[in-house]
Amino acid sequence: MESGKALTQLIRYHLYKAVIGKSMKLELKKLDNDILLVSLMGRLDLKGTLGIDDEFRSHVAASKQNTIVDMGKVHFLASIGMRMLLSNAKALQQRKKQMVLVNPQPMVKDALKMSGIFQLIPVFDTVNEAIATFEK
Repeated sequence: MESGKALTQLIRYHLYKAVIGKSMKLELKKLDNDILLVSLMGRLDLKGTLGIDDEFRSHVAASKQNTIVDMGKVHFLASIGMRMLLSNAKALQQRKKQMVLVNPQPMVKDALKMSGIFQLIPVFDTVNEAIATFEK
């Protein structure tokens, strides 16, 4: 009976890893004026979001830096990805800092508009426009 339980746990572990496996990539860069640039690449669907959520949160929500999230290489945005962005933006607001999005692809931009996130997280076309916002 114990070996059956162990086998079930092993199967669940491998299924979990298959779902969580990274379909997203995250790159970090510190800019002047203590601004963090986070570049996302891939799909912010269930698999992609779960694959980067902890790392994204540890660098963004836990930081005390204004943050620019470059969405230029994000090809799909699901509601779970929107939730990740919103929760991290709110965490930064509590620290008197701001998160902004830049350069979303047309389909991603449409999803942000339809969801109303545009009203909660500023969206800019370029990194330079976003940086100018922090300098005001």
